[in-house]
Amino acid sequence: MEYDGKNGKFSMNRNGSGKTDFSNDFAATTVAPTYGAVKAMQIFIDSNSIEAFDADGKMAMTNLVFPTEPYNKVTATGCKVKIHHLK
Repeated sequence: MEYDGKNGKFSMNRNGSGKTDFSNDFAATTVAPTYGAVKAMQIFIDSNSIEAFDADGKMAMTNLVFPTEPYNKVTATGCKVKIHHLK
């Protein structure tokens, strides 16, 4: 995932998301306009989907993913991160 504040865009790249060989179109980058600066974002990751929501409600994006093993690491640069484990 990448937030480009200068150009007002948020993107998710599924090229390295796990199993992608079932369709030539699946390994792609999806892009959404942010309609202004994103000050806070909520991201939800489960076994087969990733969802991102701008806290001001101006942008949302959902992508299916098919990882070959569970995601167990989050790396963020240029922002603060708080992780909550949901049950």
